Amino acid sequence: MCTMISPDTILITGLAVNISGTMVMTIPLIPRVRVLFQFGKLKEAKRSIRYDRLESGDEGFEEVASRHLSDQDYEDQMDVNDVEYITHEPKLSADLVNTDDDDSPKYVGSSTTDLIFVKYSGNDASIGSSYRENIQDFYKLFEPDIRRGEEKFRLIGVTLLGVGFVLQIISILM
Repeated sequence: MCTMISPDTILITGLAVNISGTMVMTIPLIPRVRVLFQFGKLKEAKRSIRYDRLESGDEGFEEVASRHLSDQDYEDQMDVNDVEYITHEPKLSADLVNTDDDDSPKYVGSSTTDLIFVKYSGNDASIGSSYRENIQDFYKLFEPDIRRGEEKFRLIGVTLLGVGFVLQIISILM
């Protein structure tokens, strides 16, 4: 005995799959939900570094600190517990222009360089803190993981939307 699924059931299932796909696609946009995943922790860590500072206990601290230590080849000398905080520090610089007619130096123009400052609390006195001149190089340690995580959720969401639409079309054709 063969039972046939009604078109209404297929239509409702398609709508439910569409709603699920939409919800999955919004996960990267909701801070309280995305921090449950690795990419979300890293995204919150980046925001903390940029606008305040990233300290022990903050979301993504351990991940970012361990990547920084391995990139700086400090893994043998210290671990994540030796990092106090990581922060963004703008550095203002000005161009010096000396004129022949006056002995006093004149500064013209200014620019801001974004630096990453890392404060250590380790036992090694030779490494108390470190600066990284290019903030973009620092972000490259974890930005690819953020992008991959967001892309994964978007791909799953789009796939669910496609399946939902196919189910709705099938219910109309029945």
